[in-house]
Amino acid sequence: MLSNFDRKTLAAFNSLRLAAPEDFDRMVEGLKDEEGRLSEQERGCKDEISLRWIQGARQTLADLVHQAENARHVLVTLHEHDEEKKRDAGIRGRAIG
Repeated sequence: MLSNFDRKTLAAFNSLRLAAPEDFDRMVEGLKDEEGRLSEQERGCKDEISLRWIQGARQTLADLVHQAENARHVLVTLHEHDEEKKRDAGIRGRAIG
């Protein structure tokens, strides 16, 4: 549901995880707890419109947790991809020249 965050947002998640791991873990656990509460609401919900809102909120929280927890991995992957593009550009530049 959420699009992928930009590098600055991923870096902010990663900085929080590195600078204050207890706070980061508390934030993630709080989001997971809220997702669990929404899941319980979803099971008891009879109204179709409310059900869709709850499902959307749950998915948004799950996406946010996933991106926060995987920010470092994504940043490393993006950096490696950038470095590979630079190397490929250098090889092509030498082949043309």
